[in-house]
Amino acid sequence: TVYGPWGRPDLVIIKLVDAYFKNTKFYLNNYGNHKRDFTYIFDVVDVIDKLSRINFKKNHNIFNICSSKPIDLKKLLKIFINFEGKPKIISRKFQKGDILKSYGSNKKLRSVIKNLKFTSFSRGIYKTIEWYKFNEKINT
Repeated sequence: TVYGPWGRPDLVIIKLVDAYFKNTKFYLNNYGNHKRDFTYIFDVVDVIDKLSRINFKKNHNIFNICSSKPIDLKKLLKIFINFEGKPKIISRKFQKGDILKSYGSNKKLRSVIKNLKFTSFSRGIYKTIEWYKFNEKINT
């Protein structure tokens, strides 16, 4: 799950930030027990840039660009609350059609790009919140 500035409004992080600052309800599916492999957008851009500079012997390669560190949504909420405060949370059961776990392995990527570093989840959330406040002209 790629997140950060200009993130998709239908994904959990922007939904959470938006609900908090607009003082609306945030629906927490499966009581926050979902796991997602959140990857900060600028890390994705950096990886693509590095991959574009490599001369591969094969014409086609497939890589998972991910942090390989799945995080449950309860942890996302704790981090958010530490930065901003508690939103209006409506916890509800697992929603039909939802995915319980979504994450990948970056093992192949790490074999090609040595010393690969990803933004910490807390730092990425902080940067996303700051971006949102600036772009929505929120004074805190």
